[in-house]
Amino acid sequence: MVSAQTLARDTLLRPDRLAPGASAGRGLPALPPGERTRIRVGGCGTADAEAVRASLFSVDVV
Repeated sequence: MVSAQTLARDTLLRPDRLAPGASAGRGLPALPPGERTRIRVGGCGTADAEAVRASLFSVDVV
């Protein structure tokens, strides 16, 4: 689950940073402040929260 504290445009989870063969179910949603979304990831086994945070990016955080 990803939640935005401020406007997060083009939010992207890079599954290749979790495992070489991993894939993400969706990408690039814009999240207004307070909104949450779930990005499902497959093919990475068990990933800890710190690794997932390191694979999340936003093109523009306002």
